[in-house]
Amino acid sequence: MKHGWQKTRIESADTGSMRLRQGTAVCFCCGRMPIPCGGIGTSSIREHPCFIRGSSSCDVLTPGRQSPVRGAFTLIELLVVIAILAILAALLLPSLRASRERGRLASCASSLRQIYLGLEMYADDNNEFYPKAIGNGIWGSSNDTEIGWLQRISPYVKDRRVFRCPGQPSGYENDFSYFLGSRAAYVAAGNQFAPFNRKDLKFPAHYVLSGDSAYPSFDGIDTDKDNYTQDCLFTWNQSRRRAGLYHLGRVNVLFADGHVRAFTSFEGSEMTYSYDQPGLDFDLTEPK
Repeated sequence: MKHGWQKTRIESADTGSMRLRQGTAVCFCCGRMPIPCGGIGTSSIREHPCFIRGSSSCDVLTPGRQSPVRGAFTLIELLVVIAILAILAALLLPSLRASRERGRLASCASSLRQIYLGLEMYADDNNEFYPKAIGNGIWGSSNDTEIGWLQRISPYVKDRRVFRCPGQPSGYENDFSYFLGSRAAYVAAGNQFAPFNRKDLKFPAHYVLSGDSAYPSFDGIDTDKDNYTQDCLFTWNQSRRRAGLYHLGRVNVLFADGHVRAFTSFEGSEMTYSYDQPGLDFDLTEPK
């Protein structure tokens, strides 16, 4: 007789034996304890563990088919799976964080390029002069002495959200993240607030025009962050420490030719604060 999917119920509560089909059956309750049986003989189940435990019934399956009942995961198996997941998370989370920060760095660079276009269009309409930083701007003020440089270029930029860096360190968030590079104009004017003419720039690809403001003492609502008297990137110790909180330890710098690069420290071969000399740091001296 060909064995197929056949199931025979043994009512163990009221009978001690019954006639089974030929072959060896498997207990449905435990899923692994065999019940020997003969072709036309009688198989006793009184000594089967399921009967001894008091099960009301015991299902048996003919050979060639596995029991539908599956054993549960053991504690060791679960711990191994949890350990593997923890290892994968430890490996993937840093790379995910780095990818997210790279996205924020790129978004910040895009915002700075839009600010550059706003500065250029402002200069086009104002005899080649960039806007004058005034020290402490108040957004929406009608008083000319309180209008910061960011508000002055806002008609050209349109979207105020451009002025907020997406990678600002926690605890330092504000809507105006960038400074205007005005150090050379300040020194040239005898330590006075002053605008500067873009025609005076001899090395626009090196001149620090703007960038992430890492200086920690600006007012959060100040729309006129500048570097007249304080370095906003990394010359001062406070600025250097805060710069380490941006973009995985880097800050974006906008140069007067419109390109943006991220740096961890001042690099004289790549930047200058001077109109007409390359490689000068915030003090307008060659870095030691």
